[in-house]
Amino acid sequence: MKGSFIPDNDLLLASAQTVTSSAAGNVSAGYVDLGADYANWPSMVGVFEVGTTDFANADETYEYKIQFSNATNFATIEGEYSQTVSSQTELDPNNSTVLVPARATGQYARAFITVAGTSPSTVVSVASLNKE
Repeated sequence: MKGSFIPDNDLLLASAQTVTSSAAGNVSAGYVDLGADYANWPSMVGVFEVGTTDFANADETYEYKIQFSNATNFATIEGEYSQTVSSQTELDPNNSTVLVPARATGQYARAFITVAGTSPSTVVSVASLNKE
């Protein structure tokens, strides 16, 4: 499922950022509103375009997530899809893209990255939802 994706600005979940601790995407609202008819969305994929990622201590892990909620504060997560990366070889060597297949299970969607290890640091140039 790897390939080239053009981010849709209406479905942008994160713009350029360096993540060193677990955090949600940094779009202005913190989420994307899929609308009340979110259940009619087709399959989609969360696309994380990733740059420099630290695996220096061999204990770093990065869980790239797409989360859905019916509340804008994400107090209750209605669905979560993720892809964990724990070595450089797991990143696409051509474009360092992490793909997270998902299906809308709530009106609001956001990116969330959970990091662990001695010195976790990953650069995300953009994260977005794309319809398959």
